Amino acid sequence: MDMYIICAIAVVLSLFTKGFTGFRMERIRADLVRAKREAQDLKSHLADSRKRHAELQRMCRSKEVRIGKLKKEISLIEQRIKP
Repeated sequence: MDMYIICAIAVVLSLFTKGFTGFRMERIRADLVRAKREAQDLKSHLADSRKRHAELQRMCRSKEVRIGKLKKEISLIEQRIKP
């Protein structure tokens, strides 16, 4: 009789553990999928930010070159004026 009770308890615990483990595995999978999706979104945002940063750097360099040219022109004009 004790053996039947122990076996019944073992079966119930096995079923409970199987169900709980399956539930937890599904939760972990869902969390992993969500984390992957968030990582992809962040990667695309990072790529966009890098592209924008590169564009801003190019614009800045071109403005620096233009400022340098204007300074040279100003100095040449000042030299012609001050003879």
